[in-house]
Amino acid sequence: MTAPTCAVCGQPLADGAYACVRCTDRAGHALADIADMAGAARDIATGQARHSRGGGSGKPGSSLPFDLGATARLDAVQASMTTWARHIAETRGVGIPHA
Repeated sequence: MTAPTCAVCGQPLADGAYACVRCTDRAGHALADIADMAGAARDIATGQARHSRGGGSGKPGSSLPFDLGATARLDAVQASMTTWARHIAETRGVGIPHA
């Protein structure tokens, strides 16, 4: 019988976990960074069209006040992350933290 290894880096695991502490910490920090940047990214996406040149005639209401493509991509990322968080929480039997 072989010892269990981390699914990310292959390091041997003594406790039978799916991934080692180093890899889960790294993933946790990356997810926290994404969450921290999401608000700023949405601010940029919603303000991008307002500050761009050549998008409209310059008259009020001549262009959308946000970039639909950018906000749609942000929505898709947020939905995917939420789906994975729910799946992992259900699989592991843990609760999801509420923001």
